[in-house]
This record gives sequence, structure tokens and C-alpha cells, in this order.
Amino acid sequence: MVKLTPASSAFKTLTISLQTPQETLQSTPVALPTSEPSAGNEQITYTVQNADLPTFNVSPAMKVWVANVIAAGKFVTAGTLSYRMKRNGVSVATGTGSVNANLFYTRLFCFFNVQVGDVLKIALWSNRSDSNWDYNAFFVYPTRLTLNLKNRLLMNVTYSNIQAVSLSLGNPHISNNAVSYLVHDDTLSTSIAEGQTITFLYNGKTNNYGLFRISHGDYVNADGSPTHFTDATYRPAYWREDLPTQITFRALDLPTP
Repeated sequence: MVKLTPASSAFKTLTISLQTPQETLQSTPVALPTSEPSAGNEQITYTVQNADLPTFNVSPAMKVWVANVIAAGKFVTAGTLSYRMKRNGVSVATGTGSVNANLFYTRLFCFFNVQVGDVLKIALWSNRSDSNWDYNAFFVYPTRLTLNLKNRLLMNVTYSNIQAVSLSLGNPHISNNAVSYLVHDDTLSTSIAEGQTITFLYNGKTNNYGLFRISHGDYVNADGSPTHFTDATYRPAYWREDLPTQITFRALDLPTP
């Protein structure tokens, strides 16, 4: 009988650097139409560029990009905000949300698995003529990272330096925190905390979710609008989307007998 002894590497570190979000605050709010804008007249348009993508100290073998678009404004009279999400001219999702009188609204739109060159558009309209829009933002998160290792079996995986994109224009406020998730065997999941260590993690299984999944845009509400905040003071009011930006690990190489 041959005894197989796995060989472990020295500790390695994957570092993720998030990009500064694009933000626009109109000096004068723009009135929302009372019917859906026609193609080409959507209020918000972003084209995904290389400069928008987070960077890594070591390029992952695979990754998925999730684009976030935020829209915000105010309703003078209580009413209903309607929206449509489009990617490359194709409708992705549509929906509505109620806004009470004299409140700001903030909508987060998530586009799953975007590519450089994708054109993302948001159309907004209201059933009240005194509603407006004056803020929008755009940024990209990574999710489902896998590493280019021989057998992709990792040990002593530690997640740290939990960060999120922060917004600065308008009067921003973090209304809630969303955490990233570890997924084991594609079924069991646990939220990731600062300094959390996993003894073993297989990073290469077909259809695996890799090192982690971000919450909005992947774990929930891929290609959709997961949050609708209203507030009397804050605009934008938004989720803080936490994810680990430093991951240390050892790689295990299982030898062939």
C-alpha cells in the first residue's frame, strides 16, 4: 500500500481592490415622466469599462462581475415609482414601488454577469407629475472567484479586510449591511465575518460558487431590483454590500499514486 501525503503550499494571499463608484448629482432635479420613456430616452445609461472592474494581485481563474446601478430622487405627492432595467437594449426586469409624500426614494438595480462593453440602462417614471430624479451611481463587484490551482483544494482559508463601495454625493446613508456568503457543496451556506477561517474549501467543483458569493446581485436578486428605500432626509439610502478583500489560504496538492 502506498501512503499518499498531501503537499501544502506556503500561505498565499488574494487581494481584491474595489474601484471608486461613478456618481452624479443633478444640480436641478429632473421631473419624471408619467409614462415609460421610449428607447433611447432612459434617464440612466452606463457602459461597462475595464476601468470599472475591481482588480486582483493574482488574476482568478474564473470570476463573475455584478454591476450595481443606483437611482434616487423625491416624490412631492405620494405615488408609485415604476422602472425598467435594460441590458444591450433588452429588457431585464420591470417593477414598481410606493413612495409617500415628501420622501426621497433610492432604488438599487443589479445586473449579473456583465461584460466589458455591456450597455446598462434604467428607465424611470411616476404616476405623479411632481416626482423627480436627481442622483445616480454605478459600480461593479466581483463574485464566484475561483483560483488557478492544480487541484483547487484549499485549507486554512481566512477572510479579512471586509469592505464595500461607499457613496459620497447627495446625503448618503447606509440603511442596512449585506454580507457575502460561503457556499459548501453548492447547498450549505454561511455568512462571512471578519477574520473567519474555513479549514477546507474546494474551489474548483463544476458549478461551484468559488471563494464567496456577494449578496445582492448573486445570492439574491440576480438581474433584478432588490431594494427600495424611502427616507425623509437621506438620498441615497443604500445597502452596504460587504465582501472580503483579502483572502489567505494554503493550497493542497493531492499526489497521484
